[in-house]
Amino acid sequence: MVGVLLLFTTHASAQHTYSGKVFDTETREPLAGVNITVPGTTTGTVTDLTGTFQLNTEKSADSLRASFVGYATQTVKTNIGSGIRIGLDPFVQNLQAVTVTASRDQQQRKDIPATVNQLPAQVINETNATQFAQLLNKVPGLVMQDLNNEQHAMSIRQPMSKRPYFLYLEDGLPIAPVGNFNHNQLIEVNMLGIRNVEVIKGPASSIYGSNAVGGAVNFITQSPTAVPTATIGSQMNNSGYRRVEFYAGNYITPKFGLSIGGYMANQRDSWQAYSDLDKRSISAKAIYHFNQHNHLTGYVTSNNLDTQTGGSIDSVGFYSRQYLSNNAFSYRKVNATRGRITLNHEWAGKATTDVSAYYGQNAIGQLPRYRIRNVNKYAAKGEENENSYHNYGLVAQHTQPVSWLASKLITGVAANIAPNDYWATYLDIGRDTTTGYYTGFTPHPDSLLADYRTNLLGIGAYAQFEANPTEKLKVVVGLRYDQLSYGYNNHLSAQAYSGVPDTSITNATVSPRLGLTYSLGDQSGVYANYSHGFAPPQASDLFNGTKVPTLKPASFNSYEAGGWTALMKDKLYLDVCIYRMEGTNEIISFRLPDNSTENRNSGKTLHQGMEYSVTWKPATDVFLRIGGSQAVHKYVRYVVQETAGGEVVSYDGKYMPEAPGFIANAEITCKPKAVKGLRLSLEWQGIGPWYKNDDNTSRYEDKTLLIRGVSLLNLRAGYAFKGLEVYGNILNLTDELFATSVTRSNNKDSFAAGAPRLVVLGFKYTITDEKE
Repeated sequence: MVGVLLLFTTHASAQHTYSGKVFDTETREPLAGVNITVPGTTTGTVTDLTGTFQLNTEKSADSLRASFVGYATQTVKTNIGSGIRIGLDPFVQNLQAVTVTASRDQQQRKDIPATVNQLPAQVINETNATQFAQLLNKVPGLVMQDLNNEQHAMSIRQPMSKRPYFLYLEDGLPIAPVGNFNHNQLIEVNMLGIRNVEVIKGPASSIYGSNAVGGAVNFITQSPTAVPTATIGSQMNNSGYRRVEFYAGNYITPKFGLSIGGYMANQRDSWQAYSDLDKRSISAKAIYHFNQHNHLTGYVTSNNLDTQTGGSIDSVGFYSRQYLSNNAFSYRKVNATRGRITLNHEWAGKATTDVSAYYGQNAIGQLPRYRIRNVNKYAAKGEENENSYHNYGLVAQHTQPVSWLASKLITGVAANIAPNDYWATYLDIGRDTTTGYYTGFTPHPDSLLADYRTNLLGIGAYAQFEANPTEKLKVVVGLRYDQLSYGYNNHLSAQAYSGVPDTSITNATVSPRLGLTYSLGDQSGVYANYSHGFAPPQASDLFNGTKVPTLKPASFNSYEAGGWTALMKDKLYLDVCIYRMEGTNEIISFRLPDNSTENRNSGKTLHQGMEYSVTWKPATDVFLRIGGSQAVHKYVRYVVQETAGGEVVSYDGKYMPEAPGFIANAEITCKPKAVKGLRLSLEWQGIGPWYKNDDNTSRYEDKTLLIRGVSLLNLRAGYAFKGLEVYGNILNLTDELFATSVTRSNNKDSFAAGAPRLVVLGFKYTITDEKE
């Protein structure tokens, strides 16, 4: 009888029902956990994983308020019934926005004892980048070298490098298998399928394992939208680049959402000779919510690139702006497909378990320009090769809240197996005796240089404990064990160039971490962190030669301290840190007395500096962002060359090449209230001089706008009216002559030239249902 009365009472009091959806205005993705309240009362509810809410009230309410961390609070007028749509605007300048990269779990910035930077959806959408470098270079202290035709290298607390000291992730899972790093990995990411980017600086090996040394870059992919959304667009520039793009997404049923997007691009007759390309990228994601505690996500992406490779040029061509190629046959072809299925389960007490199974297939075929070597005035030699793999992996993580000290324990295991095939053939290349131009090639008789398979097997286990001894203090302790095995099977005889006999190698590494954060208030705090990172030898380091070198993983110990604060009523945000990273057993290519090279562990390195970011919103229509770093990258001990007489050459104490001491990026954006839909921004990128060689006898320090090194202005503008946005970008506004990479060998410089002034025009048209 009592139960019947309670049921009747509840039914009678809940006379008014309000329901609807809450979503991010930039991405239109649903927002889960948003607080929905009736203003002036304690009556409220929260949105579910699809952004849906239902609120029952005793009295009618003429408005509802929606609030969420990292978003501007929104109050909307409403009527009784369903179909209420509430869009929340993200705070681009808010340092406390939620991030997932630091621990594979959602956290606020104040709980992370490390430097984490985000590129939110609004920045990505307004940049309208043609290449990833135009976007990622906005991250403080990061330089992504654009080596043209989507080829690239990276610098995060490291010199600008092609070494495996950076880990690239997609939704927290590695893009490539352990032991097969490719510095051009971002070719394999659908640039227009990204919701936001998170960059954790310094070693993150305690959670992610190998290669997370200078930093881990996590690309968070787009998810189905809360409201029906479809977009088409196109982009072109004055240098032969053309692109068409599309996206569509929605929750088709209350439990099932689907999104798909991609682009097709090509380039013809660019500013750089022999640089045509064709690119195809597509991604799709599906989410199914069995109930509030069990969710299944499927994701697949395919990326294909077919490009000519004009390559670097000499000093004469660079300073005369003659961006010519010495051949018309070098190329690179990339075919990459990845897919994953992730099951998320929430247990009682807010414990969670996530299990992801993934698969990747990749084939990179090329005739590399950088492998061409002159034999005499009539001939040269080169090679054609292909590196391919299949990658099967599993990552499982459990997060368990612990009542003692308001703690939680994160544990996980990871495993992947990747059969990796490599072949290379020797080429005879003809030369024009007058110009030195390479005229063509033919396979050399008995030309197989390499033909082998390496079965890569990686396993890892990790644990991280996070405790709050006091309300303001948070302590993080982590430990990870990794083991990588190489099973090498050579298909050639012992007399071949790559005549290494079949062998097996196993490397094991333990990576600890200790960090703490201390809150100084709602929007201020400090942190300190010790972490360890490592990078194992890559298969190409070990097996591309006549013998297998004995190589250990390169290891790094990092020490970091920093803080953040909000000033001027949260209009000004500051984030600053200092770091010191010490490297040991870095893998170096030694030159021997017979002029051949050999991979060895050698030396110690030092990377230390300061990073900073400032965001300021002095008015509602003006936003300023400044970020950068001052750093030193030096050899502590580095012996690199043995001479015929047994002497060695030491570069101890020298600065590492391609390691600028100064990096900065600043941007001011204006969205004038007087012209709704208009945006204007001016961006400056500065990179200081760097040494070209190990002995520090030559520097790249050309004078450009304002500074020596690289100094560029980029102007962006856009206008949105209803569903249509038109935009224009002028990159390298002042048409500076600059290089993205300069190295020196045998007293000759090699330049990767930066693009001259580029004018980009484009449009996007979006159809969506954001209103009741």
